[in-house]
Amino acid sequence: MIRGGISGLLRIALVGTLLIGMFGCASTADRPGDDAEDVGLGDGSSPADIYVELAMAYMQDGQLSTALRKIRYGLEQDPKNARAHAVLAIIYDKIGEIDRARTEFQTAVDLKPRDPYVRNAYGSFLCVQGEYEPALAQFDKAVENPLYGTPEVALANAGVCARRTGEPGRAETYLRRALQADAKMSLALAQMAILSFQQGNLMSARAYLQRYQAVADYTPETLWLGIRIERRLGDRDAVRGYEQILLQRFPDSPEVQFMRESVEL
Repeated sequence: MIRGGISGLLRIALVGTLLIGMFGCASTADRPGDDAEDVGLGDGSSPADIYVELAMAYMQDGQLSTALRKIRYGLEQDPKNARAHAVLAIIYDKIGEIDRARTEFQTAVDLKPRDPYVRNAYGSFLCVQGEYEPALAQFDKAVENPLYGTPEVALANAGVCARRTGEPGRAETYLRRALQADAKMSLALAQMAILSFQQGNLMSARAYLQRYQAVADYTPETLWLGIRIERRLGDRDAVRGYEQILLQRFPDSPEVQFMRESVEL
């Protein structure tokens, strides 16, 4: 088992996807046609929509108190806006109000049960809380929607959660489906690299990690994974390359300490 890094990579991935894709249809130019409401994507007419976008922008900028004010004002304009409740849930999660976050996510799902972006965000939240089966059910619901614009996101998240249940085969099925939807989906590629490494499929792990590096930037976690893969494959030049990048770009990361403490060759 890889010491350190993997659990952090999983949490970062899931927390990140509370935001990724959830509002992929937020702009009016991207909205579906007249049938959108029937499949849970909304019709773009809510007065709360602008406050959803504003709250998201402030949240991503780290201004949580401002984001909270904006989304609460949006809900005053439209108390039945599912995505506004989902954004409020994400903010509550970020400030440690887990029970409130859960309540807001459930409200969002109740209001718009077929909205795949809300389902994906709720599933990500549940998985971080360790509620893997309920999370997988949310991801499955998201993918069921034929107008879901980014099914690879929910499928990759489901792969992360399935790994947490100790079912690598189940995880691999989700991850391969994610890569079928988008062959360059970085989260799925990183997860397949980890899964292959843990199963002892080193050449496969190397290949998936190389594919990941072609579409995404280095992280301490993926560099540490690369070190472990290449150590086992016996490629000392590759090991040194990964070590140099890790030391140069992330000198204060826990993975540097893992590398220095490790005696595996």
